[in-house]
Amino acid sequence: MDKQKPKGEQLPSVSVYFYTQVLNEPEQTMTRQDQNVEIARYQTDIATRLGIDSQNLIFNYKQKNETVRLDLVTVNPKHDQSFLFHTITGTDKIDALKK
Repeated sequence: MDKQKPKGEQLPSVSVYFYTQVLNEPEQTMTRQDQNVEIARYQTDIATRLGIDSQNLIFNYKQKNETVRLDLVTVNPKHDQSFLFHTITGTDKIDALKK
């Protein structure tokens, strides 16, 4: 059956539909595999931006209560030394990497 709108009633515009139906839907949860892929992508991006081979970076994550602390350590293979480059906290690994 074909529903007809009553006289004088307007259909919502596409943008109203988009904002109420698409943007207000609960955020989809990521699978563990999706999270791992995103983490790897961020780690590779950070290594590239720093100009350091990814084999010479250590991303050390520590969970404490509701936060994750990320210690970024650089490794100098020539001198067999490592240095703490940066520490940051986030709500999870991805959040810490984004910062």
